[in-house]
Amino acid sequence: TPTTSYTTPVLPAVLIISSLPRALAVRSAQLGHQRALVRYLVATTLIGLVFMVIKGAEYYKHFKDGMMPQLAWHYTGPLGAQVQLFFFAYFVMTGVHAVHLSIGITLVAVTAFMARRGAFPPERHTPVEMLALYWHGEDMEGRGGGTMVEGWGRSAGGQGEEGQRGARQGGGGGRRGGRGEGKRRKG
Repeated sequence: TPTTSYTTPVLPAVLIISSLPRALAVRSAQLGHQRALVRYLVATTLIGLVFMVIKGAEYYKHFKDGMMPQLAWHYTGPLGAQVQLFFFAYFVMTGVHAVHLSIGITLVAVTAFMARRGAFPPERHTPVEMLALYWHGEDMEGRGGGTMVEGWGRSAGGQGEEGQRGARQGGGGGRRGGRGEGKRRKG
């Protein structure tokens, strides 16, 4: 199956980067640094939005390339049913993560608004910590799900993006001598 992500290296980096302001927000809440708390919560919100924009662009590219099962499916390469199942799993897993991340972004933004009004003095920093745990769970869901889906694609003989393009155009893709194709070298 083809690899799923056109931006694979970028999205995990965005998730990892979002962990820093999230952790700094917790520390700011514990110390009673309200302005810093608000800044870090806003930064976490913005980084989450960046992730969603990149993922949305990736989804759009899949749609445009005809790689969305049931909506826009134009894959004509080998193992068509397996590739379609793979992409179905990809969209389910990444879609669930996107829903959970949208909830998290909303919660972080609301918490930033509340923090701006002084709702989290040092003795009431626990809600900020609980929110950070939710965000950490989203990081793990995103990294774990992305890694698992990418692994499925590679273990099934992934062709990469060039293979996707070649297969959509009716060619054999980016691999030479795939399963059962061509002559084997004697060695």
